[in-house]
Amino acid sequence: MNNVKNWLADLAVLPEVNLARRWLPVRSTHQCDTLTLDKLMHTLQALGPVSGWLQTAGEVVWLNKQQVLLAAHTPPLAAELFAGDTGWQLSSLPRGRWQLDRHDVNLDEQEPTHLARVVRHLAVQRGRQLMYWQLWQAGEDNAPECRAAVLRAFEESPV
Repeated sequence: MNNVKNWLADLAVLPEVNLARRWLPVRSTHQCDTLTLDKLMHTLQALGPVSGWLQTAGEVVWLNKQQVLLAAHTPPLAAELFAGDTGWQLSSLPRGRWQLDRHDVNLDEQEPTHLARVVRHLAVQRGRQLMYWQLWQAGEDNAPECRAAVLRAFEESPV
């Protein structure tokens, strides 16, 4: 039995934990690229329709299954985007470079690599929440540690 299955078994005996709604066994892969502005603009356009948010020096752009369109004179500072089972996180780096992290996350009860915890945050837009999956994996001594949280959805909220 792998670490994730052991953690799920441990969580199942805790009476206050609702496994079906809060913790999910997933298979996750991660890829990280460092890009120049030209490569970044091409890569963002090649993503196709995505949802999420993108911050430039002058605004935050909310995307809902839309193509990322940016002018070369307004490069992004940061972004969290998602489409299907893939999430992207963008960070600006010094010297005109950007880091783009790609996380492919799929439910997998048979051979999970991570334990995903569902977390919700209020979004800037009234009545909507950002839903993230915190990705927990084995660290030193096989203890679970969260190394990433990936935006997965916008959800309507009662607020």
